[in-house]
Amino acid sequence: MRKGELRRQALLDVARQLFYEKGYRETSVDDILQAQGCSKGSFYHCFDTKLDVLTAISEEKAAEWFDLYCKTPCATSLDRLNALLYCMHPFRQREEQFLSTLLELRSR
Repeated sequence: MRKGELRRQALLDVARQLFYEKGYRETSVDDILQAQGCSKGSFYHCFDTKLDVLTAISEEKAAEWFDLYCKTPCATSLDRLNALLYCMHPFRQREEQFLSTLLELRSR
């Protein structure tokens, strides 16, 4: 990874953790910058808004879930459909934090 890509990923990792701990609305760009120890210029070089950060995190999650689906053995078309629905479903175990972040936005 190049330096810019590493910085972007570090910002995503910190933002994800802060969103999970404090919630999306309660987390500011300044919170992310302070936790990561980088400048506003670095942040805005990678992202235009805090919503862009959440969008990138969501895209990472979708790619992770699709990868899980691709690795799931399926004998029949019905098995394949069930695996797809399971893997792309955010209500699974270990997805509670991500889901709660999304539900917080929906509830307001």
